[in-house]
Amino acid sequence: MGVTQVWLGIRGRSTDDFHSLLQVAPQGVRSDLPETDLWANGAPDDWHVVGADGWKHVDRFVDDKLVSELSKGARVVRCFVDEHSMQSEASEWADGKVLWTVRHDSAQGASHLDATGELPPEFETLRDTALEVQKADGDDADVDHLFGVPQELAEARTGFQSDVEGTFEALRDTKPSGPQMPADRSWSLPVAAASLLVGLTTLIASAVIGRIDVAWPIAFLSFLVAIVAIFRTLSRPRRH
Repeated sequence: MGVTQVWLGIRGRSTDDFHSLLQVAPQGVRSDLPETDLWANGAPDDWHVVGADGWKHVDRFVDDKLVSELSKGARVVRCFVDEHSMQSEASEWADGKVLWTVRHDSAQGASHLDATGELPPEFETLRDTALEVQKADGDDADVDHLFGVPQELAEARTGFQSDVEGTFEALRDTKPSGPQMPADRSWSLPVAAASLLVGLTTLIASAVIGRIDVAWPIAFLSFLVAIVAIFRTLSRPRRH
């Protein structure tokens, strides 16, 4: 099975603040390698890494707006690899802005590598080595050597390697699972009154003109909305 993994390495921001913005929290369980879909690792040179395996949490980690916020007053390196589509990407951020990005998409050819920004010094060596090996193997070779360049560059910048044993900490997701019910339900009673008024007015008017068959669906919906609003009002949490 192919691997899908994304991680963020940060330096210059507290671990608690990092976890809070990412909406994760420690579980108090440690292992030599990642064993949960969310995990953390302390990398060399004061880098702290939080990662996710699989697609469940990818959207959060690839959110440029969030990464930009994390990088304010700090450095952030992001790495994404998907062995199913053979796509990989790495980027570095500082003070809310992206400094450089390196992407590989095998669908655009085994030698594809898109690099933008002020690239770090490690990039040229990693790229040239991979291109040399890829050229020797040929574009039709089974191994995609350029695929590993973004990940290797991210690892070089942080000193972190997800497939090397270390101290990994299991994290839990603290992000709300769905839309939260508003605490203020003061709107319920006015909505109920308005809905009842609409329903009654519709029935009276339709009776006068003799078209009750047309009015009853509108009246029914109005009364239904009123019932729901009244229920919401009655179920409002008590304030202590």
